Amino acid sequence: MKIRHLSLLLLIFIISATSVQSQDKENYYKKFYDAYYKGNHADALQYIESAYRENPDNQLYAYWYSNELIESKNFIAALPLLQKIPPAFNDGWAAANLGKVYELLGKTAEARAMYESAIKNKAIGEDARETMQLRLIKILYGQKDFPALLKNHEMVITSAKKGSIGRNLLLDLVLLYIMEASSSYADGKKAQGDSFSDKAAALQAGFSPDTDLALGPEWSNAFTYYKNNYKSGAQYTEYRMLVMYFTNTTIDNGTSTVPRTLSKTDIKQYDEVYEAYRRMLYYLSSGKVLLTINKIVIDSHVEFISAGKDTSDSPRNFYAPVTDAELGKVTFENRNKYDAFAYVFPLKDLKGTYYHSFKRLEFVPKRLSSDVKRSHIYMPDFTSDTSIIRMAYSLTHEIFHSCEDAYSGNYPFKLHIWGKDNKSDWPEWYNGTNGEFGYYKSAFDAIILPAGTELIRHGDTMDSRTEDDFIKALDMN
Repeated sequence: MKIRHLSLLLLIFIISATSVQSQDKENYYKKFYDAYYKGNHADALQYIESAYRENPDNQLYAYWYSNELIESKNFIAALPLLQKIPPAFNDGWAAANLGKVYELLGKTAEARAMYESAIKNKAIGEDARETMQLRLIKILYGQKDFPALLKNHEMVITSAKKGSIGRNLLLDLVLLYIMEASSSYADGKKAQGDSFSDKAAALQAGFSPDTDLALGPEWSNAFTYYKNNYKSGAQYTEYRMLVMYFTNTTIDNGTSTVPRTLSKTDIKQYDEVYEAYRRMLYYLSSGKVLLTINKIVIDSHVEFISAGKDTSDSPRNFYAPVTDAELGKVTFENRNKYDAFAYVFPLKDLKGTYYHSFKRLEFVPKRLSSDVKRSHIYMPDFTSDTSIIRMAYSLTHEIFHSCEDAYSGNYPFKLHIWGKDNKSDWPEWYNGTNGEFGYYKSAFDAIILPAGTELIRHGDTMDSRTEDDFIKALDMN
């Protein structure tokens, strides 16, 4: 009897234990659910991991386990889980999460392919689709793949109407459409040109010149004007710029020094910026002034002083290169050949962008400087969200300061007065329309062009320093 009862008790124990374990398995997900909605992600991760380990074929468990791994920034562990879940799972958020993980792991090509495939899947829910569309747009913009952006115009418009797209992307797309329209009209393809013009207008309609861009709509006229009026071989006043690319820098941010490197890709992207600025300057001068540039790559290590404040006491990274021998030699040899000197440094994530000064060239620090002034423009390199049109516009802004210096004898220019807050300082030739770019156009029409475009050529005022002066200063240094 004792043996029979013992066997029965053992059987009851086994059955009971199995039942408890089964209930525990079922309760793991419930406990995860409760912890998740209480914001307790540490416990949520523990519970959903247990549920998944017990049933790895359960897609719901795999999905939420991957979600909590993303929350804990364990992207590598989340990746294989998401890769085996159907893209349309949970209304498509499985695909959206997989794309996000690819991006976070630096796998941009895989993320792009994921988004491009998923948004075509009719089983994907609208919320997840819109999220992936916006992410795809940002990837295409970061890659500067404008043909792909043109191809996905309707997707761009949808995101733009919802305010999901940053102004840099919108600006570059408007520029792209305008240039495509100009080319189409020039080729006699009116219908195609009208289509591009309509697309530009659709994007530009959402801009607020005062609060968003301070550019006004007139800047877009520059590209059509250049296309319709520029003639190779015609007589122009050349505005000559030497662009110097510095391959290596060290940034002193106040607490540590950080190395930066300028890549060949960064350098190549500037060609589009200068082409856009060439058109802006040509339009402002009514076809009288044409930008010409030469570029030099300086394989030199330049140190920076940064993290300063400008005169308005607003945060800004004031950066000033410490002149080394190689830079001094370059500027000395070119001192009378150019009106402006642009310095492009790998600054990346520093907040300060463009900075202009009208000053003497420094050939040998504290030993020898030029005896005449030139324009100096300090420029950052590209990041993934850099706008070509914004950089070209920034060049317009900074070089206009050179015009203010050059034509100060013709008109007492005041700085930065185009906004409505400075209406009391507006000159009689400016009525406040068309934003900052409209102000520049009015200044060219009323002051600069009547006085003659020759004054903009600072390089025509010759520096008298000699080769002997330079060699002596180097020896003293």
